[in-house]
Amino acid sequence: MALSKGSKKRTKAAKGAPPPVLVLSTKWVVVQLTQLGEREKNISLIVRAVHQILKRRELEVFVPAISQKGLDDSLTTWYSDGYVFVRFSDGIVYNSLQETTYFSTVLSKSAFVDGARKTVYSLLDDKDLDPMRVGMKVMKIGGFSEDNRVKVVKGSYKNLTGKISCVYDGGEVVQVCLSLRSKPMFMDFPASYLEKVDL
Repeated sequence: MALSKGSKKRTKAAKGAPPPVLVLSTKWVVVQLTQLGEREKNISLIVRAVHQILKRRELEVFVPAISQKGLDDSLTTWYSDGYVFVRFSDGIVYNSLQETTYFSTVLSKSAFVDGARKTVYSLLDDKDLDPMRVGMKVMKIGGFSEDNRVKVVKGSYKNLTGKISCVYDGGEVVQVCLSLRSKPMFMDFPASYLEKVDL
């Protein structure tokens, strides 16, 4: 049977087109922190604890906080207090995190699935965490520019005010001219240590 010219073109196009790619959204298990977990300054210790307890070093952990080193201290600023998120993968018993040093509860419920009682985890989509990621980026950068009046809100120099003389490292670090004992002093601060002050 002979094909018409139009049919031949459609057949070639159908054969040459790649199949549609199915993109699966990443799911995240919600884990509530203990008071000790919320006070931990070293975020990598929380991530390491997840890996050790679940015995999965490759498992991704999202901690909605930033750790930054100031002049003589290191502070962790939480964007979302009290929770961390662990990438979901079948076959992992996430409830083993419960009632450990850093973790109090894994959000889940018990339900009948296919006639058997199973643990069903409260999962978030990747897109649900995106606002946190954006907020953390804004918090880390700060949006300051030269000559802004600022107040130090964290660390050893808390409550001192000054004027920004330089912004660098993509906006993450800011040099501020402070008046200490009526002498101008230039100091670098993480942007998250500062807030703008109205004149």
